[in-house]
Amino acid sequence: MFTVSLFAFIGVASFGAYMLKKRARKDSVRRWMINAHGAGAVGAAFLLMYALYESSSMGHFNEWNWIAAALLSSVVVGAYYLFRVLLKRKKIPLTFQFIHGLIAIFSVLVLAYSIII
Repeated sequence: MFTVSLFAFIGVASFGAYMLKKRARKDSVRRWMINAHGAGAVGAAFLLMYALYESSSMGHFNEWNWIAAALLSSVVVGAYYLFRVLLKRKKIPLTFQFIHGLIAIFSVLVLAYSIII
């Protein structure tokens, strides 16, 4: 299940990179694309939480899985709070979006590492 959540996060990150590229080129990013990106991230986070529950109930414990879950959940919740609450209806600086992407990529790499070890 960790692998499924990893692929889900990779898909969400890829779509986010696509949106960032469109924004950098001054193309419009539709509202449904932003909502789909957020919904995909929430769905992938739920898959990861289920994988943690399943793993813990079987008696397996890997600290890196929990670290990855904390990082990815922080990225999802932090992005929601930053983009939807604090910057609601304002033009979001490209720098914030780029930093969000870097943190998300780092968190996905930590999840991949936790699966490999």
